[in-house]
Amino acid sequence: MGHGIKVLIIHNIAWSHYKALLFTELNRLCEIHGIKLYVVHVALTVQNRKSLSAVDLSIHRYPHKILFETSYDQIPLFKRISALLREIKTFDPDIVVLPGYFDPAYWVVLFYVKFMRKKVLSFIETNEFDRERRLFVKEFLKRIFVKQCDKVLPCGKASWDYMRKLGVKDYRIQIVPLTTDVLGIMEIAKRARDNSARIREKYGIRKEHNFIYVGRLSPEKNLTLLIESFAKLIRTVESAKSWGLLIVGDGPQRAELMKLVRIQGLDSDVVFTGGVSWNEVPEIMAVSEVLVLPSLSESWGLVVNEAMACGLAVVVSRRAGAYWDLVVEGVNGFSFVPRKEDELIKVLSLFVESHVDIESMKKAAETTIRCYTEENSAPKLFEVLQSIGQE
Repeated sequence: MGHGIKVLIIHNIAWSHYKALLFTELNRLCEIHGIKLYVVHVALTVQNRKSLSAVDLSIHRYPHKILFETSYDQIPLFKRISALLREIKTFDPDIVVLPGYFDPAYWVVLFYVKFMRKKVLSFIETNEFDRERRLFVKEFLKRIFVKQCDKVLPCGKASWDYMRKLGVKDYRIQIVPLTTDVLGIMEIAKRARDNSARIREKYGIRKEHNFIYVGRLSPEKNLTLLIESFAKLIRTVESAKSWGLLIVGDGPQRAELMKLVRIQGLDSDVVFTGGVSWNEVPEIMAVSEVLVLPSLSESWGLVVNEAMACGLAVVVSRRAGAYWDLVVEGVNGFSFVPRKEDELIKVLSLFVESHVDIESMKKAAETTIRCYTEENSAPKLFEVLQSIGQE
């Protein structure tokens, strides 16, 4: 890939701090090789993430532009299309990287770029089983989209398999793992553990041991099952009484879930922290033992990466893409079928009854996640850009 090549990455929202780290490292590699990288974020955030944390613009240390300083959901389709086409015409890239096929605007960009005889790549974060795939028409359209791309960039094994099922040949697929600031999170967690009494007081955490959920409080996250399973565990296993459940985040189901906690008599066992910034999450994780991600629908589940970086064992729904890449059963965590309460209770009981070595699992989790950093992921993306640019 020679000098003068220009790469345009289109991304949904600047809120995604993990992508900011990836793009920063990718830009460093591009600068070394005389390649011009430019990233366009369509919006600042999306409506359902506003309650989770604020947008941190300071971490975007690469050439970029935010087209609309508002929520993605509030931008009319024609405005998204016209703004993106304007950026393409102005920058005149040789390679365009799209964020997927979920927005009709990206379809317009795809066919425009192909008409202009440019190369097109696309990130893919969905998989076959993260939600119901019953509509033949949607699956047929996805086949058209991915087959038009010169390369697709799934985030893990489950996404890779989905691309193959949609008819993409292996040589046109390259996994670019989802990453987060592993070392930074590890450092925040270490400082928090050294000040655990302050953290516990800050968030009202009273139990000696804690399960933790982090994310949006909405039906697809399956938190009703988690709370009801935890309640049964408290009632039936004596050693479970020293365990608490921390629910970190906000969303439309918060009031309903808080009511369920009261009905189940768990007021002294469950703590709702509300929405916190992404760099505060490791503080709360640091006074926890086990992350539980019970989602019915979860393309990946980046919170699993974050929990492992904090040295937590993990219990992950098999609907989450992260499970297939990160979880080693019985070594750093466990999985369960998200509609089976008995499976979840059985797994949680392994921890509360000390049938597993939690400290060993925590260390294994840290070892696993050290391979999922931007320093490992960015070169994979750069290699794809390099190979495409030489064609």
